[in-house]
Formats: sequence, C-alpha cells, structure tokens
Amino acid sequence: MRATAASLRNEEPVLAAADLLLLERLSHGVTDEMIGWEVRLPVQAVRENIRAVVRTLGARNREHAVAIALKTGLIR
Repeated sequence: MRATAASLRNEEPVLAAADLLLLERLSHGVTDEMIGWEVRLPVQAVRENIRAVVRTLGARNREHAVAIALKTGLIR
C-alpha cells in the first residue's frame, strides 16, 4: 500500500521498503547515479521511482518528499 497526501494528514503512511531506501539516501545527499549503483538500477529508473514517491507523498519536489518523510518519521 502506498501513502497519499490524505493519509499523511490522518495516519502514518506506508511506503515500500525500496521507496524508503530512496528517501533515506536522498536525505543524505546521495546522487541518483550512486543510488542506481547501490541498488543496481539504471539512473533513469531511479529518477522515475523518485518521481513516483514524490507524487505518492503529495510533495512538490524531491526535497519536499524528504522533508515529509522526516517529519512523519518514515525515515530518520
């Protein structure tokens, strides 16, 4: 199950483990290229997954998605 903007307001969102890994790595300033190398995905696939997470969280951009994840306790 993926989180939506509405669920962020009402309950703790649930994201896939891979989505949380992306958010965690972004929060540490890791580049898309390095994330791709770590998870063995093409950079374009990493970028598409990040865009999907941003949409799922109802964020404006990747930085906002990280802020939401930190604020809601999805990542530390």
